[in-house]
Amino acid sequence: MSDTLWFRQVLAGPMGNCLYLVGDPETKKAFVVDPAWDPLGILRLAQEDGFEVTHVVLTHAHQDHVGGEIAGQKIPGLAELLAEVQLPIYIHEIEADQVAKVTGIPREALTTYVDDEVLELDGPPNVRILHTPGHSPGSCGLLVDDHLISGDTLFVQGVGRVDLPGSDVDAMFHSLQRLRQLPLETLVFPGHNYGPSPHSTIGQEIDLNPYLRPSSLEQWRMMMGLF
Repeated sequence: MSDTLWFRQVLAGPMGNCLYLVGDPETKKAFVVDPAWDPLGILRLAQEDGFEVTHVVLTHAHQDHVGGEIAGQKIPGLAELLAEVQLPIYIHEIEADQVAKVTGIPREALTTYVDDEVLELDGPPNVRILHTPGHSPGSCGLLVDDHLISGDTLFVQGVGRVDLPGSDVDAMFHSLQRLRQLPLETLVFPGHNYGPSPHSTIGQEIDLNPYLRPSSLEQWRMMMGLF
C-alpha cells in the first residue's frame, strides 16, 4: 500500500470473488468495487479502518459482482448495501440496464461512465476507466494510480470466460492487448482469485499468462479453438 492510497482486497463467496476498497488516507473517504457476497461486511471493514464508503464503482453487471440470483441462489449485493446506506453507483453505460434488471435498483439511480473517463469522486481517489469488452459488453478495468482492478477481463495467469451471453472472443483479444500496453509495474487485482496468487503485475502476466502470448487475432482465435 502506498502512502497516497488505502487499498484493500477482500475475498468473498464460493466463486473466489475479489471485492475492493480504495480510499484516500487524508480524506478518509473510499469507494467499494463489486460489493457482492458480503456487502455489509465490507462496509464494516472500512469503518474499522476509519474510512467512510461514499461511492460504488462496478467493473461489470454480472450477478456475482453486483448481487441478484444465479441458478436459484440469492447473492447479496447492491440492494442490501443500499438498504444500509445510500451511495451513488457507477457502471459503464452499456450495462446500466442490466444492473437494474438483476438487482431491482431503478435505472435512474445509476450513474454511467464511458471509456477513458476519469471519475472524480470528491473524496476518494480518482479512477480512470478502461473499457475492456470481451467477458461482457461493458466490462471495464479501473485504474487508480498504479493499481488496475481488472474485473473479469484479466486474471492472474488467466482470463474471464468468453462463452457467456454477451461475451465476444475477438473483443477480449483487443482488450487484453490494451492492458498489455500498461506499464510493466502496474499492479493487477482481478475480479476472482483463480490463479496462484490473488494479485500480480502486468509484467508478470506478460511473462506467465498464456492468454497474453498471441500477438495477432489469428493466433488468438486458434488458441481459443475457433479455427
